[in-house]
Amino acid sequence: MTDSDDKDKEIKYPEDREPFQRKLNKIIKEKPEELEKIILDDGNIEQKITAINAIYQNEMNEFSKTLKKAALLDRNKRVRWIAARTIGHMKDTKVINSIIQDFKKGRSHLRERAAVILGEIGTDRVKEVLINNRNDEDPEVRAQIISSIGEIAGEDILSILKDALKDEHYKVRVNAANVLGEIGSQEHVDDLVECLDDEESTVRGMASWALGEIGDDKAVDNLLKCLRDPDPNVRSMAIWALGEIGDDSAIEAVTEGLYDEKSVRDAAVEALGKLGDKRAVFELLRRLKHDDPNVRKDAIDALGYLKDEKAVKYIRPTLSDENKNVRKYAIHALGKIGSDMCVYDLIRLLYDEDPNIRSISAWSLGEIGNDAACEDLTQCLENKDKKTRRDAALALGKIGCEDAAEHIKKLLNDDDSWVRNSAIDALKMICDESELSDIIDEADGLKELDE
Repeated sequence: MTDSDDKDKEIKYPEDREPFQRKLNKIIKEKPEELEKIILDDGNIEQKITAINAIYQNEMNEFSKTLKKAALLDRNKRVRWIAARTIGHMKDTKVINSIIQDFKKGRSHLRERAAVILGEIGTDRVKEVLINNRNDEDPEVRAQIISSIGEIAGEDILSILKDALKDEHYKVRVNAANVLGEIGSQEHVDDLVECLDDEESTVRGMASWALGEIGDDKAVDNLLKCLRDPDPNVRSMAIWALGEIGDDSAIEAVTEGLYDEKSVRDAAVEALGKLGDKRAVFELLRRLKHDDPNVRKDAIDALGYLKDEKAVKYIRPTLSDENKNVRKYAIHALGKIGSDMCVYDLIRLLYDEDPNIRSISAWSLGEIGNDAACEDLTQCLENKDKKTRRDAALALGKIGCEDAAEHIKKLLNDDDSWVRNSAIDALKMICDESELSDIIDEADGLKELDE
């Protein structure tokens, strides 16, 4: 499982400023020494991350000491992680030696952060250092050592992970279960099953996730017991795991999750879609007439995952459901299933007063790909709602409606950049190479302005 903090987000800049990426390219060419100031002094997190990524991409090893400071001392976790990743890529011996010293002799928070860097470096020597210090007195450091050892992996760490599952601190146990799941260690299924009875719900949840990743059906009975766990996060993770394992004996129990809290319902929908058994379809169809609109919505969503055309005739009536969310999910599910049976139902919804209904209907018609929708989708290109224009253009592109090309080209001058770029993408799907050259030139210019 990856930490969402580790993912770079889109960088946004005020309109009156030169985009930072262009400024950064100029710094790299003319004044590379200014990178250190950006990374260590600038309060803008996204600019720090962009600068570090530039060092990584350009292999500017002379900044390894700067990156070490950022990886150990920056207040932001994302900045520290990306700096650590870049140090690992560089393999600078002097810097690695100094980080090992920080790891062995620094204060707790420095040892923990140094362990992150060592995991990213990943050499045999580093792994040995981590293993030798795995019994650190600080549980936060021990937990990070287990995660870092997992980054390096190898058969020699399995016994260490098994011992870590019994550590007195729950964070160490959580990280050990996580690593075993990522490795896919079937050898330790029984040890993870024992963790399903852990006093800490986070350990029970992570053990469930790990068992799902490993996919051994001998864990099914124990995971089914977790569906009665008092913590909804554990229940939802157990349901997810049962869906991953794919044992159809779990269908009836997983279906009951459709009555549970939202996180559990969402997991049940996904799991039933993966289980894909006829009994799952039957159980879901029964719920289309349930009094609770959330149950109807989630059943429709699961039927979309199953992509069973037989369900179309049962979903179609829900396009008129009194609940707007149920109608939206029905449109989306019909698009996923991709049956021509519902094309005219969806065309009618292109004229709905709700822009979200129009937008989802356009998307679904694009997924189905029936050219009977081309004329109505072309009319949607002039709709005042930008989402409707965008999704109609993309749908026409997916269907391959060549007669709509001239109408789509008009969107290249649309006020909204999202619509313009969608029009470009649609034209690329419709037009042949000889027609595309001028469109692509204009498209690149527009995208560059937006960036």
